[in-house]
Amino acid sequence: MSAWAEEQGLRAVLLALGLYMALLLRLCRMLNARRSRGKFLVMGVAAALGFHVLVNVAMVIGAMAGNRHPCR
Repeated sequence: MSAWAEEQGLRAVLLALGLYMALLLRLCRMLNARRSRGKFLVMGVAAALGFHVLVNVAMVIGAMAGNRHPCR
C-alpha cells in the first residue's frame, strides 16, 4: 500500500482507508447473525482484516518497525 500511496497521493489513500473502514463496519453489522458459527466467522474475518490494515498503516507512517531489528 505504501508504493501505491506514493503514486496516488493523499486523497486516494484516504479513499482506500475509508473503504476499509466501511467494510469493517459492514462486517460488524453482520454480527447480528442467528447462528454462532456465522458470528465467529464474521468476527474472524473482521479481526484479520482490521489487524492487517492497522499493522500496514502503522508501518507506513513509521509508528511500527518495518525491517529493523530492535537488537541492533
